[in-house]
Amino acid sequence: MNKTFNFQAIKEAIKDAFGEVRSKLFEVEFRELVTKGCDEQLLNEFLLKNCIPVGAFVLLSAIRRSKMSLTDFLESHKFLFTRHEIVSEIVSKDIPLRSKVLEVGFGRGLNLCTLALGKYEVYGVDISKEYLNIAELLLEKLNCRVNLRLVKGSELPFDDNYFDAVLYVWTLHEMKLNDIEVSIKESFRVLKHGGLLYVVDQEGVAPFEQIKQIAEKVGYKLVCEEKLSPVYDHGKSTNAIVVKYQKSEL
Repeated sequence: MNKTFNFQAIKEAIKDAFGEVRSKLFEVEFRELVTKGCDEQLLNEFLLKNCIPVGAFVLLSAIRRSKMSLTDFLESHKFLFTRHEIVSEIVSKDIPLRSKVLEVGFGRGLNLCTLALGKYEVYGVDISKEYLNIAELLLEKLNCRVNLRLVKGSELPFDDNYFDAVLYVWTLHEMKLNDIEVSIKESFRVLKHGGLLYVVDQEGVAPFEQIKQIAEKVGYKLVCEEKLSPVYDHGKSTNAIVVKYQKSEL
């Protein structure tokens, strides 16, 4: 078995379906498992043998559980795997290139890398050391420069009025309300006057009404709320939405 060809075939299939950044993430995750002790050939053989049959059952089961029309499920599937591209497009409509953008809770770094490749000055904070390591490897693979910080709580290690935009993408639903309030207050502090806050998350999962109340109390002005896609995630079929706030000019 030509394991190099097999690995490349999977990688190219991911690239064709979801783009270069996702393809590089697959490579990073694969190499991380090998580094941590997984047998490379066995892992490659397992993926090659199981990707299609297991994927078919998993997707059929998800379509059934979602109770969505197939058209809506396909839209949801595309959104979940290309969300980083959608986020970058949203930001690029409002924020000039080379502006400073912060993502709170960057996960494996897909949004950060896409924004950095789009010529933004990008920063990210997360509480997970494992995600930090994966994001750093992804940045290296894509030859991106991003300032990553590991944090222990909701406070942000940046100066006042520093960023042009702050992002929370699929992040706030993971946080307790008290932590959300602290984090949003911190986002207000580090944003420049006139800067934008983007919240991208799932209806019925993220506490959007409480987030709005906190944002208004902090001093944000609601700019717009937009549906991005039907989405099946966290066992729920709802919608992915983006809510945009602005730190009012002095």
